[in-house]
Amino acid sequence: MAVQPYVFTRGETVSVALENMDGAGVTDINAGLKRRDSAFADPKGPVVVEMAAEARQSLGEGLGAGWLLSLTPTQSLALTPGFYALDARLTIGGSVEITDAVTIQIKAGVMESAG
Repeated sequence: MAVQPYVFTRGETVSVALENMDGAGVTDINAGLKRRDSAFADPKGPVVVEMAAEARQSLGEGLGAGWLLSLTPTQSLALTPGFYALDARLTIGGSVEITDAVTIQIKAGVMESAG
């Protein structure tokens, strides 16, 4: 069964939690979005936007410490509605790990054409 995309409306804050599953010390993290033709198509083209990564404490309820990957409302407003792949590149000591990609869907807001 395929995982459903995270859905956000253009112009809102985009936030996705990334859990540090093994508890290892991450010394650097980079994350970004690439376009997808559909929710499950391979990503293509260049990275469209890099996401900010902020360390966060455990949120309880089964979500351990990790990072919050985010875009500002201005950054999400600049995105074309559609599907994007998100992954993160983590440097842990001398090794690099890349997360599995998840899908983000950006939808047009109802009020976008108002005015």
